[in-house]
Amino acid sequence: MKAYYNNARYSDLSITCAGMEFQCHKIIVCPQSKFFDAACTHGSQDSINSQINLVDNDPQHINLMLEFLYDHKYEVVLKPNWFRTRDIVLVHVSLYALGVKYKIPALCHYSAHQIYEHMLSGHLSHYGAQACIPLVYSSTPGTNRALRDLFVSFIVNCTYGMYKSPHTFNVGMEHVHAIKEFREDFVRELLRWCWSEDPEQEGFNFPTYTL
Repeated sequence: MKAYYNNARYSDLSITCAGMEFQCHKIIVCPQSKFFDAACTHGSQDSINSQINLVDNDPQHINLMLEFLYDHKYEVVLKPNWFRTRDIVLVHVSLYALGVKYKIPALCHYSAHQIYEHMLSGHLSHYGAQACIPLVYSSTPGTNRALRDLFVSFIVNCTYGMYKSPHTFNVGMEHVHAIKEFREDFVRELLRWCWSEDPEQEGFNFPTYTL
């Protein structure tokens, strides 16, 4: 299926975003996305006529989203830099948000799992995860807990191991004070760890989620 992505051959759906056009196929896109399914059947006259314009999105992220629909995966390619892992995770967060927005559960699961793998491997630091918090909380609704719970659990996991150091704990509180919802989630999860009979065995788990 990957060979047909952005290929005009047999294409019956044009998706545009910020001046970029992607040639797609309804039979591939619509069954995986309730948004595109509805747009192509009950949307505006343009969408019913196979033209859909997506606004307020990064076209590069839309490209990755559509790539996923054809290949069940996507590849984040960034130039090497000191913050490469954090930047890659930020892209995954953005793709998760697109999965929520365009109702693509498989994309949410895939992008969240990519983030989880970065956490598990140790490539994403405590501070790198903190830098992702504003985007995590601004791009996902409070009713969709999976990504929020994943980051909160990871940061608490890291914080619990170093909380006896006032310096590291205070640094870890920067984003806690900045975002009310995160502050509440952080404190709730930290208390759960502190009250656990064996917090060292708690670890952090890949959460379930619903759209």
